[in-house]
Amino acid sequence: MNKWNNVKISDFLYKREGVYKPNHQKVKNLKRLQKIDFAGNIHIVDKKSKTNMIIIKQGDLVISGINVSKGALAVYEGKEDITATIHYSSYTFNKNKISIDFLKNFLKSSKFIQLLKNQVKGGIKTEIKPKHILPLEIKLPDKLEQEKIVHILNNLEKNITELNNEVIGQQSLIKQLRQAILQEAVEGKLTVDWRKKHTELISGENSAENLLKKIKIEKEQLIKEKKIKKQKSLLPISEEEKSFKIPEGWIWIRVGEVIEIIMGQSPPGYSYNKKGVGLPFFQGKKEFGIIYPKGNSVWCHKPKRISRKNDILISVRAPVGDINLSDKEYSIGRGLSIIRNFSKNLLTWYTYFFLDAIKNQWDVKGSFFSAITKEIIINRIFPLPSIFEQQVIVNRISNFMNIVDELEKQVIERKEQTTQLIHSVLRETFEQK
Repeated sequence: MNKWNNVKISDFLYKREGVYKPNHQKVKNLKRLQKIDFAGNIHIVDKKSKTNMIIIKQGDLVISGINVSKGALAVYEGKEDITATIHYSSYTFNKNKISIDFLKNFLKSSKFIQLLKNQVKGGIKTEIKPKHILPLEIKLPDKLEQEKIVHILNNLEKNITELNNEVIGQQSLIKQLRQAILQEAVEGKLTVDWRKKHTELISGENSAENLLKKIKIEKEQLIKEKKIKKQKSLLPISEEEKSFKIPEGWIWIRVGEVIEIIMGQSPPGYSYNKKGVGLPFFQGKKEFGIIYPKGNSVWCHKPKRISRKNDILISVRAPVGDINLSDKEYSIGRGLSIIRNFSKNLLTWYTYFFLDAIKNQWDVKGSFFSAITKEIIINRIFPLPSIFEQQVIVNRISNFMNIVDELEKQVIERKEQTTQLIHSVLRETFEQK
């Protein structure tokens, strides 16, 4: 390997000068760089900004001050000049001294961050500016050696991309496998062999029809004791509503016959706090589905709706249908609904798995955003087996999901290994003595 020489980045990289007010003649008619993604792609918008701007010309290296170490840097290839906010910086460079692809890889390496920490007085803040980058002294091989290294890194990156695509495919298959297990379960296909051996546990006194009678007796008693509210009568189930054939001994019912539905309600504004007073406030999140509060949690000392331990929580707004099981009491907001089992003759986990199986099959309403109403949940049809078969179904789903969890764990570990590999190669490449 050829000798690597000590050079300053400013020996081959030069900041493009000029900062302009948003309404300045030089920038006001130019399109704007919206972002550089972590794959190094430039996104441009025809939208103005109120922030001071810089100009970017064809061939400039553009660096995101916030996300450079994650890969947010690129050479602008467009013919028309564009602008960017001062959270970006733009550079020309000496092509005889530096391979820009070599520099891109260097700026994504842990060595670059370490140099910033070592050479910038007082350390660095979140945003990396030209005054941080240009004075850095680095070890640099000659141009030919740089290009050889880039060729090796490009081949490695291609292989890793192929591996990652394979992992993404495997994760998609695992997701499909989970859904298939749940669907097979609620259609009674996971327990065909069990039913043949245990006909006495699915007929007569133990039949699903008789089970429903017991649930209705429990419900009437709870209504009489004013522990749950009486609901209006539900319509009979039509043949058109039945999306699949259920096994002999099962019956179709509506969710509202066997489950209490409590829609979430946001508490008054003054009752929120971050001091841990009251109950954690819990609602659906558009980005993450249903999540429990973490870190900077919001608490509520005057909750309107409270979930109990083992209540099923369902997201009634986007993403509609995501579910979770409440592990304790929470203050429940409008984005969620509580699905509460009041009967000993219906297993909560059976209901949970059924709702998980149909989470992408809800009829939604809403002009501004997708949502499911209480009426939609109550009227959803539901296949009910005997209490004994419910338990077998829950056990078999759990066993299958444990196996799938282990498969998914292996896939995730493989993905993490490929990420660690590229970081390791970059570290080895740039930590030359």
